[in-house]
Amino acid sequence: MIAGVSLIAHVTIAQVDSSDYKANSFYVYKTEEDFFNKKKVYRGQYQPSDTKIIKYISPDSKKRKLSLVDSCNYYFGYQIGDEIQIRPTRSQNEFLYYSFGGGTIDAYCVVYGKLPNYDKQGFLLGLTAPGGWVYMYFNDRTNNVNMGQLEEFLKSKPALLEKYQNEKKEMAKELWERNKLAMGIKYLKLFIAEAK
Repeated sequence: MIAGVSLIAHVTIAQVDSSDYKANSFYVYKTEEDFFNKKKVYRGQYQPSDTKIIKYISPDSKKRKLSLVDSCNYYFGYQIGDEIQIRPTRSQNEFLYYSFGGGTIDAYCVVYGKLPNYDKQGFLLGLTAPGGWVYMYFNDRTNNVNMGQLEEFLKSKPALLEKYQNEKKEMAKELWERNKLAMGIKYLKLFIAEAK
């Protein structure tokens, strides 16, 4: 009986520790290529901190800090647990990180917000947006669109742009705003499928 209780307690503790460990794992991606090739570098366990200065415990158990607004620490992206934030502009003077919305190195989107969740293909399903407003920006490396709005992003695919404009026209404005994220991801997926 005591051995059984001890075994259950041990399994329960291990499960909690394991999930906490994963949820707080802190990684960095040095370059855009590293990010899209899934080459992340483990830095340690995240500690609750300011969004611009990340505090973490390194693998050698030392307390460390990483300033995301220090030009000496230029990273394309970072990840804490499942939350992925990237810096999509090509300027090293720009220090804004956005939630990764999904896509490829040639065509992807970012969204202003926190606590994102993703589908199995790595596309954004939802997130917490400031004030409830969703701000999405799209990148198309082939056509040199960097942080553009959806219509600008779709200009290189006229049939897709027309489909988007017709769908937007048919939907009530309030409903469109509520579905902005889902529609943006839908058209990003269609854009990528046409590019193949």
